[in-house]
Amino acid sequence: MKHGSHMPNDAETKPRDQHGQSTSDANHGEGNPEAAAHFNKAEHQFIASKRGQQKIREAGNVSPEEEAKLEEAERAARAPGMNSDAKGLRPKDGRRQ
Repeated sequence: MKHGSHMPNDAETKPRDQHGQSTSDANHGEGNPEAAAHFNKAEHQFIASKRGQQKIREAGNVSPEEEAKLEEAERAARAPGMNSDAKGLRPKDGRRQ
């Protein structure tokens, strides 16, 4: 590259919003809609595929040992957490101790 030549970087070529943020990198709050659309499309393609259909058919086939582990994991996930009000860790006024 010659001295003095100017190549724009990505920041100079991306469109900007009214606050100077790159519109392609803008924060969308609850996630990235483009990434979500890409994921959803790939998920639908997988489900429609031969391999996806096979995985769906196999989904309920678990050994008795696996089933017991899954049930225990579900019970643990549904149990109140250590800092839960259900455990009586918070005073009646609702403030943390």
